[in-house]
Amino acid sequence: RIEDFVEHEVRFSRDASHELRTPVTSIKLALDLIAEAPDARSPGLAKALDRIRRANSDMEHLINTLLWLSRERRKLERAGPVTGPQDEALTLIRQCVDSHRSLIANKPVKVEIVDETTEPRLVYRDLFSIAAGNLIRNAFQYTEDGQVTVTLTDDSVTVIDTGRGLSGDAVQKTEPKGFGFGLELVRRICHRCGWHFDADDAPTQGTRATIHFASAFRSADTAA
Repeated sequence: RIEDFVEHEVRFSRDASHELRTPVTSIKLALDLIAEAPDARSPGLAKALDRIRRANSDMEHLINTLLWLSRERRKLERAGPVTGPQDEALTLIRQCVDSHRSLIANKPVKVEIVDETTEPRLVYRDLFSIAAGNLIRNAFQYTEDGQVTVTLTDDSVTVIDTGRGLSGDAVQKTEPKGFGFGLELVRRICHRCGWHFDADDAPTQGTRATIHFASAFRSADTAA
């Protein structure tokens, strides 16, 4: 019965996510059409459209995450080897920043990508993009002004922002002021890959989140 229940839950998440994609796509297309209207640039309407666009983007991100979870759940719960296409970590980080840049389009937030690697590094594309993308998205969403810095080294990727920060207890429970779902997903991926994830308040202001992937990272490089 437990196996049937788990299978039903996975199937429901997958089917529901597929069904929700249609209205989300329709809203996105409608927003693009409205944005071309002459009065769409009026302050009041432009602000409302921006709120709708962000909400729709959040929904699209959640749907894609649910689809991934429903597809990968069994793999995440097994101890089998990680497989899949690989790509350069720096390229994937730049793509993640670009895909979520709309979240800071109207905010005085500077984004800096720092590459401290000694040579190009390969990571599993899907897993790394989802994990790093969630950290970057959270940083953009909860930073109203200041800077978001993404630093890639041979052994880790760190996202530091000047947002509202986290409480230590909340981080451990993966329920810090709305960050919970994204951080829980990052934790699952890191556990699956043999990486280590930690998040805390930045030294001065905001949040610092780091994925440490030294041993698993080198193993992936060797396998490649």
